Amino acid sequence: AMNGEGMNIQNSHETERFWRLFLWLFSFAIVGLTFKQLKFNYFVGPFELLAILLIVGWIGFIFSGGRWRHNPLLGKILIAYVLLSLGTAWALIDNPGRLSIRDALAYAFVFLVVLIYADSAAGRGRDALRIMAKVIGAYLFAILVMAIVPSPMQSTVWYMYPLKIQGFSDNPNQIAFLSVVGMSYLVADEVMSRRCDRMTMLAAFSCGLAGFLSSSSAFTLAFIAVTLVAIVALWLQRSHETQIVNRPAPVLSERVITKYIQGAMSMLPRTLIMLSTAKIAELVLRFALYFAADASRALKIAVAAIWAIFAVPHSTPPVTAGSSQQTTASVIKDYMDGDAGQGTTRLALWRLGIETAKDSPIVGLGPGAHIPFQQATGTERYEAHNTLVDILVVSGIVGVGVLGAIVLMLARHAYETRTLALFSVLTVPVLLFSMFHFVGRQPLFWITFVLAAYVLPARTKPAEAAGEASGSPLIADGPRI
Repeated sequence: AMNGEGMNIQNSHETERFWRLFLWLFSFAIVGLTFKQLKFNYFVGPFELLAILLIVGWIGFIFSGGRWRHNPLLGKILIAYVLLSLGTAWALIDNPGRLSIRDALAYAFVFLVVLIYADSAAGRGRDALRIMAKVIGAYLFAILVMAIVPSPMQSTVWYMYPLKIQGFSDNPNQIAFLSVVGMSYLVADEVMSRRCDRMTMLAAFSCGLAGFLSSSSAFTLAFIAVTLVAIVALWLQRSHETQIVNRPAPVLSERVITKYIQGAMSMLPRTLIMLSTAKIAELVLRFALYFAADASRALKIAVAAIWAIFAVPHSTPPVTAGSSQQTTASVIKDYMDGDAGQGTTRLALWRLGIETAKDSPIVGLGPGAHIPFQQATGTERYEAHNTLVDILVVSGIVGVGVLGAIVLMLARHAYETRTLALFSVLTVPVLLFSMFHFVGRQPLFWITFVLAAYVLPARTKPAEAAGEASGSPLIADGPRI
C-alpha cells in the first residue's frame, strides 16, 4: 500500500512537471504565432509547427494515461466555434468563390489552439495567466534590447526606424496587442495575488515601453483604461465601508473621496507604476534616437529638446481649427490619424463593413476580406480593422451574439462573485483595443476570456453569501480558488 501511494505521488509530481513545461512551451508558441517575419511562407512558420507538435503531444499525453477530465468549458468553446463558422457553411452553399480557404484554416487552427490551452489551463488559471504574462514580457524585453542595442538585427525590429517598433511581426499593431494583453494580465495578477516580484515588474515595464514605442493610439487608450479601472478597484479595496457606493451623493464629500483616493494611490500596483515609468522611458529613448540620427547635431538637439519639453502623448487627437465641437466620428478620425494617418480610411471601412454585412446578416459571409474599398489602383477588398464589425461581416449577427454572450456571462458572473474590477482589468483593455484592430484570428484574444473564466471564483452558496454580504460587488476579497 505504501509503495502504491508512493507511486501515485511520483506520478502526480511527474504530471505537474509535465504540465508546467507544456504550458511554458505552449505559451511561447502562442506568442510566437505573431512572428510573421519568421514564417516559411505567409501561412506556416516554426511556431505554427511547434504549436501543432505540442497539441499532438498533449492529446497523446491525456488519452494514453487516461488523464481525461470533464471540462464543461471545452463544450462551450466548441459550440461557440460552430456558431461562428455558420458563415463558412453558408458560403460553401451560396457562393464558394467568396470564401478564403486560408482564413478558414486559420480560424480552425485558432479554435484548436484555444481548446487545447483551455484544457491544459483548467484548474490552474492563475498560474497559466502568470506564465503567459511573463512569456509576453520576456519576448518584449528581448525585442527592446534588439531595438536599442546596435546590431545587424536592429533594423529588423523597427517598422519605420526609429518611429515604430514591430518586433518579428510585420506590423507594429502586433506588438501593441501583445503589450495590451501582457499589461492586462500583469495588473490582474497583482490585483489577485497582491504581490509583485522583480521579473513581473520588468515584464510590466517591457509591456509599457514596447506598447508606447509601437505608437499605437489603441494601446494608449487601453493603458488609460487599465489605469483607471485599477485605481477604482484599489479605491474600493481600500474602503472597508463598501456601502459607500450606495450612499446618497452628499455623503461622498470631497474629503471622503480624497481620503479613499489617497489610500488607493498609496497601494497602487507596482506593475502599474512600471507601466507609467515606461512612458517616461519612451520620451528619453526617442530623445536619444533623434540625437543619434544622421543630421545636423545642433538641429537634432534643438528639435528633441523642444519635443521633450512640450511633449504630450503621441496619440492626443488634434483639435480642428475653428471648430468648438467635434462629432464622435471626427474625434475618432483625428485620433486614428495620429496613429497611422488612416482615420478617414478606417471610418470608411467600418461604414462599408456594416453595409457589406447586410448581404448575409444572420450568419455572415464567411472567412475572408469582403469589404470593397476604392483605391487609386481600383477596388480592392479589405477587413474593417474593427473586431466587432469584422465578426459581423464574417459570422453575422450570430457571431456578434456569441461574443456578446461571452462577455455578458463573464461580467454577470464577476458581479455575482464580487470580482467585477478584476474582470474589467483583465478584459476591458483587450476589448477596447479590439475596437480599432481585428484580433479575431489572434488566439490570445479568445484566451483572455478563457483565463477570465478560470480566475474568477466560483459562485458561493446562499449560506456563504450571507456571511460575505459586507463585501464589495466590484472586487474580490482575495484569492479564493
